[in-house]
Amino acid sequence: MSSKPVLEVFAEDEDVLKSLKSLGVSRIVAFNSDKILYQYPPKVEVSDLLAYVRSTLTVLGYSDPWLALKQGSKSVLIFKRGDLLVAVEGVINPADFDVIVMLVSLLIS
Repeated sequence: MSSKPVLEVFAEDEDVLKSLKSLGVSRIVAFNSDKILYQYPPKVEVSDLLAYVRSTLTVLGYSDPWLALKQGSKSVLIFKRGDLLVAVEGVINPADFDVIVMLVSLLIS
């Protein structure tokens, strides 16, 4: 019997980003207390998103695996991966929240 796996799946960052865009994601930022460690799109201003996340977490606290906020048609998902806080913004269907958290986790790992 072969020791190789029957099926191997490789997810390229571009494929994951394409999937996220098709799900309505427009901006992603992963940061810790010191700096931004991942940002999509790379050269788009995210200081407003960072301020929104920080003020939201100050008011609401953070105890859930992830937090979803909606304002009109726009959604912001906030979750933790290790010592990173991750924020995802876009026009996102609530049914896709779990998938988006999983895909973004793949992207930033």
